[in-house]
Amino acid sequence: MTDKPKKNKAKFHTPQNSLRLKAGYGGLDPKVMDRAEEYIEKNDVDFTDIAKSLLERLDKTVEAIRRDDHRSKEGINRMVAPIMEMKANGAMFKYGLLTDVADIILDFLENADHLDDDALAIVDIHRKTFAIIINGRLKGTGGAQGDILIKELDDACARYHKKHSKTNK
Repeated sequence: MTDKPKKNKAKFHTPQNSLRLKAGYGGLDPKVMDRAEEYIEKNDVDFTDIAKSLLERLDKTVEAIRRDDHRSKEGINRMVAPIMEMKANGAMFKYGLLTDVADIILDFLENADHLDDDALAIVDIHRKTFAIIINGRLKGTGGAQGDILIKELDDACARYHKKHSKTNK
């Protein structure tokens, strides 16, 4: 039996949490949370103009990508911001279907390395869907038709990935 020297145990030092010192401890007052929830529920701000400007930004970005041939990850990243804003704001302004459609195209773009013609066609279908929802002021989830639409958009993205995963191997 050999005598191994004892290793010193590591000492842990807890750093000072300066943010905690500034913000304090505890959660939010339940009354504050209730007021915020009530505001969201009773929100009657017309989101249409905001959504139209986001869609316009997306349209201009896609057209610039086509014109300047920025079909790489750089071009994809330029499209993401207005779509993210639609996704985030859609639910708050009771446009659940808009949020769901934005979620699908964001997932699609996050998994794309470049934008070939098929990928841009999928982006265009989502843009047209955004326009229908926004111009028609279609609030809510769209019910059964919304579910079908979401499934079809999901399926289109899945077909694209299936087709292109085979061609890239």
